[in-house]
Amino acid sequence: MPAGFEAWTDTGYYQIDGDTINFGFKQHEVLMTHEGGAGSSTQFHCTCEYQFSAVNPILAANAITTPVALLSLTAQGNNTWKATLWSYQPTAFDVYVFDRMSNCPISGDNCGFQFWAASGELVADARIPFMTVLGLAKGNIPSLSTQQPTGIINEIKFSTGVAKVATVFGATSWQYITRGYTQPAQKLGVIQGQTSCWRHSVGDAYMCYVASESQVLPIDPVVINPSPSSWSGLLVDVSHL
Repeated sequence: MPAGFEAWTDTGYYQIDGDTINFGFKQHEVLMTHEGGAGSSTQFHCTCEYQFSAVNPILAANAITTPVALLSLTAQGNNTWKATLWSYQPTAFDVYVFDRMSNCPISGDNCGFQFWAASGELVADARIPFMTVLGLAKGNIPSLSTQQPTGIINEIKFSTGVAKVATVFGATSWQYITRGYTQPAQKLGVIQGQTSCWRHSVGDAYMCYVASESQVLPIDPVVINPSPSSWSGLLVDVSHL
């Protein structure tokens, strides 16, 4: 038998040992995507930017009315990060930041259970909520070649049984649906694509295929390249955060 402390959840999920680094809850914000004013002259014209501090961030979102996607997460230096999130229409949603347990702020009195790895890094603290993983969802966006109404084309439901679930953004996919010339002589036109986005309802997470349009200059050759068709998301419990 291995030496040292080990702990499991009541479902048998292996949670703490002397070496495994855990991630803890760091902060929660309510964000709102906004129409940038350029409309379909840009590919993703309804976005918001979120700047936050973390060392090794994991970003999760809970969007109830309109699905959202993470377009980028970039390091700004000095443990500062900037996330750009998108939805096909303006919407408000919750975002949660997780970080390595040793980088999370301590709340409350200095009492309770704490555990350190042999390296001296804090791997568990009773005062810091754990990032509780419920499952991994993944798949591929199917190919489409006919015009679609802007908005949700289709969605896949994942049920978790908790009071509130959020999705840690993994791979986000964008694929062409159609493109067509509006001014052939100038090679101008409209491109329609579908993006993998996430929305939520209590303990259910929905991976949504969302159609949107953009006027791209020029349309031929195309200046927006589609991403791989694969998408993924990590489902986490945010019921008590």
